[in-house]
Amino acid sequence: MRIKTIIAAALLSVIVCTAASAQAPAYREQGYKGSAGLSVTLIYPQIETTHGYMINTNHFIGGGASFFWLPGLLLAREFIDYQWFFKDAENTPMVGCQLGMMQVEDNFITIEPRFGWNWALKDNLGITASGGLFLGRSDKQLVFVPAIHACLEF
Repeated sequence: MRIKTIIAAALLSVIVCTAASAQAPAYREQGYKGSAGLSVTLIYPQIETTHGYMINTNHFIGGGASFFWLPGLLLAREFIDYQWFFKDAENTPMVGCQLGMMQVEDNFITIEPRFGWNWALKDNLGITASGGLFLGRSDKQLVFVPAIHACLEF
């Protein structure tokens, strides 16, 4: 009797989970999408916000701004952001890339490829955790720095 109950409960949970995962999360449907997050580039913190448009459930294009805290210096960066979500599922891997510019002594062009995971939450929200490489170039210098990111998406 106990084994039949365990098997029935397992089958029921598989059916419920399969039915729930068949629906794409609302925050990744076509239309407006925004995010606010925290990053660490090497050892320097950065806050960023991105706002844009979900072209469909897999592709996002937008723009944003971030602020870096360096010793004795606060830097701002403006960027365009592209993200590709691999699957139409609540939890999916994603890749993205930000192309931007910082005004330091001269124009500093940045590109930041990212790879991570996106999780759906309740109430039209999601979370993305990712890692990437911050690449920056100006007339005077070239920078390659690892980065980790976490953001709340709405």
